[in-house]
Amino acid sequence: MTNKVNTDKIKNELVNKRNIYMTDFKKNLIDFGISFFNKLLWQNKYTINLKKYIFKYINTLYELNKIISKVQILSDDTLFIILNDGTRFYGLKDKDTIFGGKLKYANLKRLSKFREIGKNIWYYSGFLETLCEQYIDDIYEKYYKIKKGDIVVDVGANVGIFTIKAAKEVGNDGKVIAVEPEGECLSMLQRNIQENKLRNVLVIQKGVWIKKDKLKFYISPSSTGHSFYESIHYKVAEIEVDSLDNILKEYGIERTDFVKLDIEGAEVEAVKGMNEVLKSGAKIVIASYHLINNDFTYKTILPYLREKKFKVHLQKGIVYAIPKG
Repeated sequence: MTNKVNTDKIKNELVNKRNIYMTDFKKNLIDFGISFFNKLLWQNKYTINLKKYIFKYINTLYELNKIISKVQILSDDTLFIILNDGTRFYGLKDKDTIFGGKLKYANLKRLSKFREIGKNIWYYSGFLETLCEQYIDDIYEKYYKIKKGDIVVDVGANVGIFTIKAAKEVGNDGKVIAVEPEGECLSMLQRNIQENKLRNVLVIQKGVWIKKDKLKFYISPSSTGHSFYESIHYKVAEIEVDSLDNILKEYGIERTDFVKLDIEGAEVEAVKGMNEVLKSGAKIVIASYHLINNDFTYKTILPYLREKKFKVHLQKGIVYAIPKG
């Protein structure tokens, strides 16, 4: 009987390992396929149909659905979500149903936790896809895992999805500095920090640029699309900006271990204003897939960081930079 139990246990472990391997293999194969066809083919009906097929059957939103315990639209149109681990988030409603492929082509029947809100889900695309990026794909920690006690800077914090995740990872001995210029996102960021009872987050309302200035800020219908560069927008604000070096000095932040930037195209100017941060030995992650002057920003950022003695990796338009030596 003992031998049978041990045999079954070994068999189950092998099956589990195989399933994990196959899941990773399929995910990598799909990622490669999408990337390959995007490069090979023009953005026409064939690539659109390919994406439609892939996102209908294999979609990280389905994985997100598995780690959610509660979904509710509140009276102020905020989407309230509780994850299985107890993390709580409020998300902003977009001004229009401007959504990416993941939600556009998803089979809504497989999003069982969202059944009660129905097609209202389409107004929360930016928020939900960002949740997928952080809690399913873990896009910012591919080459460096945030540790207890780390000092993390979140530039372009938005409503705080990465901020909250990082704050829990660094613990009470660490700190997260969340930098966000837009008022509505900032209010939701503060609400999320309070809801999760976090005391290790410093919120700074400012834009990050190469120098101190005041700039026009184009407010997008999507809560994740606000930018200094003119794009689809429904209003324009004027905001204060400064270099990251100046901002951290102003708030007495003397050490940084990890810096994340996702600022809709402003990353080229921002990285030029953070020489002290780059000298500090911090690991840097920059969303650099934005098109500025008809070119992707990573084409400027990669050589710049190499010149600053960083080992750099590029994956799906995100630059990962680790100091050499």
